[in-house]
Order: sequence, then C-alpha cells, then structure tokens
Amino acid sequence: MMSQFSQRLRKAAALGATAAVAAGCGAASSGSSNNPNASAAKHSGRIKVMFLQKQGSQDYFVDEMNGAKQAAAALGNVTITPVDVNMDNNATVNAVKSAKAQGVNGIIIVPPDGSTGPQDWRTAKTSNIPMISADDEVCTNNPNPDSCKPADLLPRVGFDAQQMGTEVGQEAGTLFKQKTGWTAANTRILEEWQFSTSVCTPRVTYADKLLRQTGGPNAANIPAIKVDTDNSQSGDPQSAQSKTQSTLNAYHNIQHWVVLGCNDQNVAGAVTALSNAGVKPSNILSVGLGGDVACKGWTANAPNAMDAALLLNGSKVGYDAVSAMVKHIRNGAKFPQLVTVAVSMANKSNWKATGFVCH
Repeated sequence: MMSQFSQRLRKAAALGATAAVAAGCGAASSGSSNNPNASAAKHSGRIKVMFLQKQGSQDYFVDEMNGAKQAAAALGNVTITPVDVNMDNNATVNAVKSAKAQGVNGIIIVPPDGSTGPQDWRTAKTSNIPMISADDEVCTNNPNPDSCKPADLLPRVGFDAQQMGTEVGQEAGTLFKQKTGWTAANTRILEEWQFSTSVCTPRVTYADKLLRQTGGPNAANIPAIKVDTDNSQSGDPQSAQSKTQSTLNAYHNIQHWVVLGCNDQNVAGAVTALSNAGVKPSNILSVGLGGDVACKGWTANAPNAMDAALLLNGSKVGYDAVSAMVKHIRNGAKFPQLVTVAVSMANKSNWKATGFVCH
C-alpha cells in the first residue's frame, strides 16, 4: 500500500513546477491542473463562492471558514456561502445541485467522503461552475480517490498527507528513543483512522514508517494494531475510544503504548481508552495531528495530555482556497493541482508561541 501512495504522489509531483497562488498565501505545487473543470473563463462583478464543509462545527473547520471569510474581505466584492452538511452525503449532493439556482460562481468542497465526488463534479460542470476541494482529495470519475489518476483529482488546497505523516512519525521516533525498556515484546503501536477516508491512510502509513526508521532498534519491530474509527461525529473522539476499548481486551500483558492517528480525535480517543484501562500516562506516547484537542489537554495540564501534536492551521486553508478560486474566476488563472499549506510540530511548552488558536 505504501508503494502505491508513493507512486501516486510522484505522479502528482510530475504534473508541473511550483507556482505562487497569492502573495503570502502558501506554495502551489504540481503545476496547473489538467482537470477539465479548470477553465480559463473570466467573471467581472461580485463573486459568490459556496464553501461546503463536512463538519462545519468542528474547531478546525470553524477556523477554515473564518479564513475563507477573511480572504473574501481582503479580495473585495466576494461573498462566501457556508454550507455545513454534517457528514451527510445526500446533503452534499443536494447543496451542489442548488448552487446554480443560488447564483454561485464557484464551489469549494470538503465532502464527508469521496463517494459523491463524481456526481458533485458532473453537476458543477454541467452548471459551468468551477469546483475545487479543500483538505480532502475528490476524484472526478471514481468514488475512491485512492484509485484516481492524479490528473482526474479536483484541484485541491490543503496539506500534504505524506509530509504530515512523516513529521508525526519523526516526532514519535524522537520521543521513543528517550524511553527505556520499551521493546517489541511489551509495546504496541495503536494506529487509528477511518479506513475509508483517503487522506488518512498515508498520514498513518508514513507516521508508522518514520517512527520505525527514527525510533532506534527497539522501534523497528513493534507490532502495530490498526483500528478502524468512525469520524461521522464532528470533532468527537468517542468512536476511537469505544473501538480501542474493545480492542484492548486482548492485550492485558502489554505495558507500553505508542498512539498515532489521522487526527487529534483519533489519538485522544485511544489515549482515553488506555487511561480507562489503567495504563499510566508515563506508559503512553502519543502524537496528535491537528492540535485542536491536544491544546486543550495542554491548557488543562491533563496528566494524559498528548506528548506532541502537528498543528494544522485551518484558517490558512480557507484563506488560500478562496484566494485560488477568486483568482481563477476573476482573472482566468488555472488552478494549481495542489496548493500545500505549511504545518508545525509543537508540544505543551511551545505551542502558544506558534500563534495556534485553541478553542
């Protein structure tokens, strides 16, 4: 599976050279999109952008929408129409269908999953409305983005899943080397994500890979336990917690645990399950991805707070996505295939210095 992701990422990188999207608004990689939805039409006057999110009430997506509105204000004569589909695929399809009647000029979409991607794209194309995705991959001709050719993915603004997993794994490896007596016999790695969410698999895959590469000889052979979580509840670690609790019944003899996940919710749920099972905080090494849950534990000085977390700036994604869309609609600029947004690793002692907002 890892080689499949590496091959697809290499193909995406081969689409072109790096370009700027907007001054100070992130780096655009992989050149101009070959996606047929990326037309060169120009529009004058007020621009109305529908920004559809799968979990609009989650802290990350609240920040993302705030960033989108900030971009609209800065660019001028731009209106953002927020749509929270609350993990409902039917609501996603219906919202896209309604875009033309609402006078929408462009759609930015973060769908619950990739299954509605082809239908959403066909609807937008038929209505002559340009569409890009934020955060997650969306394929124009396949409900599974993992099986999609790079040129058939919607242009996207967000994070590089491989790079995120790499940074999480490197941090976990650094922290693991500081542990004494953690071996393959008494340690397990909990890897938690919703298997059907395409952006999650490379995050966890590369985190596992880099943990083993950088964590020293004891880290290389630790067995991993993969837990399929459910992200249908906005910002809720409960799924990871309940599914981890049922998994732990078979591992009473394990003393030490390393926890990795697609997001902070996955990691937090697993850590809570371990704590409820009587595992001491000193026997849990956890690295989050997102920072929205981790920062709350750090603020409260919780004994089982995460050791570190990769902080994701949702506001930057929202800002850059709207900037790319308006540049396309107003100036006829082609969409870059991928606009990547920077991330930063932090812990309890330094996260505030990054300027990260903890809700």
